[in-house]
Amino acid sequence: MSSVFKKILNRLELIKGQDIVEVTFDDPTEYDTNIASICEPAECVAVGWLEKKTSRIINIAWLKETRDEPYVGLSIPIGCVRKIRTLVKGSKKRRSTN
Repeated sequence: MSSVFKKILNRLELIKGQDIVEVTFDDPTEYDTNIASICEPAECVAVGWLEKKTSRIINIAWLKETRDEPYVGLSIPIGCVRKIRTLVKGSKKRRSTN
């Protein structure tokens, strides 16, 4: 990973204090929206803060206001997830962004 990308990811981690993850998953709805005739789910990748992970779903967020909770993200059924990779490990406590 490039040093510039790592600095950006570390700065994002400071804002939230949670892990930043890359989730590779199958999107079973993607073939419905694609012009080409695809007969199987498309493989997708999403990057964001890990908000929640249960035995049924994983929630990641990629947009939030500085002093607010995330409000844009994605809930992915665990059955569609191929891989979860931690890009930046979050801290236990939230750190200042100043």
